Amino acid sequence: MLGAGCGKNPTSSSSLTVQEDSGPVIADLRSRIADLEQENANLRATPVALLANVTTTGDDLVKAGEALKILETKFPDSAEAKQGRKIVDKLEANRDKQESEAKRLAALGFKALKISPILTGDSATITLSGITQARRWISDSYDSQYHYRDAEKGAAFILARAKVESSHKDPKLPGVALYSGDGAQLKRVANFSYEFVRWKDYGSYLGNYNDYGNDFAHTNVIPMTIGAESDLASLKRPLYLVATKEGCHSRSEKRFGTPSVSYFGGNCGGLKETLEVADFSDGQLSLVHRLD
Repeated sequence: MLGAGCGKNPTSSSSLTVQEDSGPVIADLRSRIADLEQENANLRATPVALLANVTTTGDDLVKAGEALKILETKFPDSAEAKQGRKIVDKLEANRDKQESEAKRLAALGFKALKISPILTGDSATITLSGITQARRWISDSYDSQYHYRDAEKGAAFILARAKVESSHKDPKLPGVALYSGDGAQLKRVANFSYEFVRWKDYGSYLGNYNDYGNDFAHTNVIPMTIGAESDLASLKRPLYLVATKEGCHSRSEKRFGTPSVSYFGGNCGGLKETLEVADFSDGQLSLVHRLD
């Protein structure tokens, strides 16, 4: 038993010694691996590869500048460094231009915004005309008949003719909203809805048969009218008609509806409760008319 016990002790001591001695070996191997990885990275960091790091950053000026700094440090006189510098200079020029335009718009307010009666939306284009304030909104004419609705007392409609064009068979129509000026902001007064100007006859109005003139599946242009109702106190000038490219009015068919086909508006996310000049910078919103 004593012999067996003595036989185990040298083995344990020898194993401990090997583990202790392996520490420096492992550290040396890790160091050599790190050196090889760094050497490999240096070999792969060619001017072409470093230039690619600049060009693949898109419009991110910060990342492009960081990638260019590495390229110019390693290969300051290379053609790739000069090309990378041109890319970054262009990004900086675009940034300066955008900042300058933002400052100009902020200084001028909404007067700086371009007004155009035409808006090309995601799937339809609208052209507005004849914009006016009235008590009565007339639509859905046929033969010698027409339909109308009158504003409530103390209120009025803002109305416009809308030529709606689309190559799609079932487009969603752009949203339009009425805003009033409120200092550096526009405050939403009301949303516009769409109605058809005219039907072929009473039967097509009722939906007994299709009126191809009011169906984008058969025609590219449909005359429509848009209207928004609000109390007179909210219609103090100036008023702004703002449209969004977002298609948020959809076609609805109801067999016994009057009319049987209409467009109903959903949530036009871009037409927020309040708008600032900066909200027009991405081109999604457009000022289509101003009533002074």
